[in-house]
Amino acid sequence: MFKDHPLTGVGLGNYKLNFIPYKAKFLATPRGASYDFYIPRAAQAHNEYVQAIAELGILGILALISFLVVLPLAVWRRLRRNADEADRLDILLYAAGIVAFLVHALVSFPAHLPASSLAVLVIGGLLFSRAYGEESTVPVRLTGWGMKSAIAAVTAIGLSASVIAARDLEANFLMGKGIEQLQLGQYSTAEQTLKRSIRLDFAPRQTYYYLASAQARLGEYDEALANYKRCFTRFVDESVYLIYADLATSRGRTEEARAAVELLLASHPDREIETKARYIEANIALKENDYNGAIDILEELVSDNPNFELAYIGLGNIFLARGMPVNA
Repeated sequence: MFKDHPLTGVGLGNYKLNFIPYKAKFLATPRGASYDFYIPRAAQAHNEYVQAIAELGILGILALISFLVVLPLAVWRRLRRNADEADRLDILLYAAGIVAFLVHALVSFPAHLPASSLAVLVIGGLLFSRAYGEESTVPVRLTGWGMKSAIAAVTAIGLSASVIAARDLEANFLMGKGIEQLQLGQYSTAEQTLKRSIRLDFAPRQTYYYLASAQARLGEYDEALANYKRCFTRFVDESVYLIYADLATSRGRTEEARAAVELLLASHPDREIETKARYIEANIALKENDYNGAIDILEELVSDNPNFELAYIGLGNIFLARGMPVNA
């Protein structure tokens, strides 16, 4: 990800969205060939520094270096300026807590976990509080238009953040309500609820997935397909590619379906997902009137998965359509 987007990375929070395509690319390399086992989709890289570089590029590297340089210097400065032994011990213990967080970040993702990130913020707040020394200040005096502009800017930012937060909270509530309606089979109501959630949400993600699910059940296939496609850049896992490919095949959009299936198969999904993807691949061949290709795929599926009933049904239907009842 960093090599493809060195300056700004793939975008904050987008590691998980790019995981499957990049996993497929990696497995196609000589090094990736040795990974002959299933690698589940990871929402985080299990290394905060690597993930920051992948998502933020060179800007992320500069931010990390700045943080890792300024932090110890600030702690050292606070130690030097405090002569009380008990206070100095407290400062060292707080610093040790931050070091533990930074070390943990090498093998996990504590910055993405509320409990861990809140703990390190509290520790940092205590460490740099007035209890252990005077805080560094840079006085700035504003008068006239400078003061008015600053007040206007702070007010605008505060109001904007408050409005976005309130709308997002309402959007999350509506999404939960829409999911519940979807589970109860109230598809039309769920569709309207989820659309309202998307209109309110600052950056909707999984709402598109549930909206597409409702639309597919209502027979609004083109709308559902468009929303599943939006999930590729917002909320994606292996099942999204699978559902999208299946729906695209049924709508005759075989090129789009094939692209999704090929990417999914190249990522070496788990056995169940792989089996379903290959079955969709056979359906794509059928849609394109490639009966021999479909038969080859289905017969291979039967050989690899003797209990996969859909492959037998598919073969039977093809043989019947071609006037081969005995084979069927």
